[in-house]
Amino acid sequence: MHILFDHLVMADKTKRWLLLLATLEEEEHVTAQTLAKQTGFGRRTIIEDIKAIKDYFGERIHLIGDEKGYHFSFLNPKEYYEKKQALLNEEKLFLFVDQ
Repeated sequence: MHILFDHLVMADKTKRWLLLLATLEEEEHVTAQTLAKQTGFGRRTIIEDIKAIKDYFGERIHLIGDEKGYHFSFLNPKEYYEKKQALLNEEKLFLFVDQ
């Protein structure tokens, strides 16, 4: 993630989600262990965040976990990116600098 962007996003949850999503978008198939190594987050935190991400994005993504790891794909890319951008709506500093 870009260094300035990382400093502008203040909420820990938003940072975690954006980092997890960036990894899932790039890898499409990844284990919780790999996500933990790449992000530095605990496995339990990743599992909880994955559940919350699935709820948040709903029918815009396909995100399932099985014994081989997590599988990610877009069902509606346009709505996915709009919803992803909405994560930053809570980040007042980011919105101020972005204007």
